[in-house]
Amino acid sequence: MNASGPYFGLFHGRRRHAQGFFLVVLCLVGHSTPALAHKEDYLDETFVYETIGRRVAEVEYRTRFLRESRRREGEEFWTNTPVVEFGLTDHTMIELASDWGTARYFTEFGGAFAQLRHRFGDEGDYPLDPALGLEYETEREAGPLGHFLVPTLVLSKDVGACNVTANAFLKRGLDNATSKPWAFQYAFGLRYGRHGVRWGAEIKALGVDRRYVLPQVTIPLTHDLTLKVGAGRRLSPNSPAWLAECLVEWEIGEKTKEEGR
Repeated sequence: MNASGPYFGLFHGRRRHAQGFFLVVLCLVGHSTPALAHKEDYLDETFVYETIGRRVAEVEYRTRFLRESRRREGEEFWTNTPVVEFGLTDHTMIELASDWGTARYFTEFGGAFAQLRHRFGDEGDYPLDPALGLEYETEREAGPLGHFLVPTLVLSKDVGACNVTANAFLKRGLDNATSKPWAFQYAFGLRYGRHGVRWGAEIKALGVDRRYVLPQVTIPLTHDLTLKVGAGRRLSPNSPAWLAECLVEWEIGEKTKEEGR
C-alpha cells in the first residue's frame, strides 16, 4: 500500500467515505462490456484486479516529492521506495516494499509493507472483477513506527479501452501505540488505453492528511521496462499542497498475451 507516513486525505466523515465508495461501485456494475487486460497497478499503488503471472517477478523503484502544507512543519522532502512483486500462481502474488525518507530526515526509514493478493477467476467471469489482499504494514507516524493489518478489497472493470478500479481498505493498529478501531479508507483509479501510452488518475483517501488527486501517464520504454510519472494536489487542508511521483518498473519473466504491452 502506501507506507510513507502521514502525508495526505478526500471527504469528511465515515458516512461520506462509504457513500462515495459504493457510488463508484454501482457505476462499475452498470457497465457490462467484455473485459480487457490492465495488469499494472496505478502509479501510487491503487491495486488492479490482474496479478502478475506464475514465477514472474517485477522490480520497481518509486521516488516521490512532497511540498507540505503551510499548517505543518517541513516544506519539501523526498521519499524513495524499492518494490518487489512475485507471482506465486497465475492468480496469487506477493508484493514487498520499503519506504525511505521523511519530513525530518532524507534517509529515515518511513515504513514497509508486505501484501498477499489473490484474484478470483478470470477477467469477465463476474460483473466486476474481484480480488482480495491481506497486508501487513509498518508506518512512521509522528516519530514512532506503527504496525497495522490491512485487509483489502479490489473491484475492477474494463469498459472498452478504459479501466476503472476501486480499492477499499480496513486498517487496524496492532500495537498499543496505534491500537484503534478499524479505519475505512479507499482509492479510485481511472485509466485510458490498453497498450502503448496510457493516461489516468488516482483519487486517494487514506486518512485526514492523506487526501489527494494524482493525474498520471504510463509510458512503455521497452518490452520489459515501463515508466510512470504523475503530479497532483491535495484534497484536504492538512494534506501536502502538492506532490509528484516517478516510477520505473522492470518485469522479469515471460508475459502472457493479455499482459503484453
